[in-house]
Amino acid sequence: TDPTCAGAPIRTATQPAPVANGNYNMPNFIADTAGTNHFSVSYSGDSLNSPASVTCTAPLVVSKVTPGLTVTPPTNHVVDNVTHNATVTVVAPYTQGSPSPSGIVVNQYLNDATCSVATPQQATVSGATVSGGGTGGYSVAFLQQQAGSYYYKAVFAGDQFNNGQTSTCVGPLTVSKATPSLAIPTPTANVSAPGTISASTTLSNAFFGPTLPASQVIFN
Repeated sequence: TDPTCAGAPIRTATQPAPVANGNYNMPNFIADTAGTNHFSVSYSGDSLNSPASVTCTAPLVVSKVTPGLTVTPPTNHVVDNVTHNATVTVVAPYTQGSPSPSGIVVNQYLNDATCSVATPQQATVSGATVSGGGTGGYSVAFLQQQAGSYYYKAVFAGDQFNNGQTSTCVGPLTVSKATPSLAIPTPTANVSAPGTISASTTLSNAFFGPTLPASQVIFN
C-alpha cells in the first residue's frame, strides 16, 4: 500500500546474477492479503556495471474474496424445550489455514418472512476450519418455544480476506402447537344432596414454555 516504495517491503526475491541483457522474470509471490501492491526492482551492479533501479510500478490491486453464504432451517416440529439446529454453509472463502470465516451471525425470526421486522434471536457460528476455496458447514442451535413460522438469515461482516455477505431470508420452519390430552374426570365418590362433589382429571402432552399462556382447565 506504499505508492512510493519507500518503506520496508513485504516480500523480497532475488534472481541469480545476470549473464546477458534481456528479460528477467520476478519469482511468483503469493497474494495472501487484499490491498494495493507496488513493485520496485533494482540491479546491484558489479565490477563492470553501475547499479540501476526502477521506481514504483503502477498499482496491482488484490481484491477480497466474496464467499457464498446460505442457511438451512431446522425441520418442522411440535413446540418444545429442545434446541434444533440450523445449518450454515460457507462456500469458497479464503482462509490461509485459519478457521474462517469468523463472526458469522445467524438470526432467527418469528412470523417475519422478510427477516427485517421482528427482533431476532441470534447465534454466532464458530468451530470448523474451511480450506481455501472449499466448503464448510456449521450447525447453530436455536430454541423455538412458541408456535408459529420461523425464518433465518445469516450475516458475515467480512474479514481481512473476505468481503461481507448476507444470505437470503429462508423458511419457514413450521412449529406446531402441542396437542394436549385430558383424562375423563373421575368423581371422588357418590354424595347425598346437598353435598359437595369433587373430581380430578389428568392433563398430559401439553407444552409450557418460559412464559405461561393464559389457559384453564374447565369442568362442566
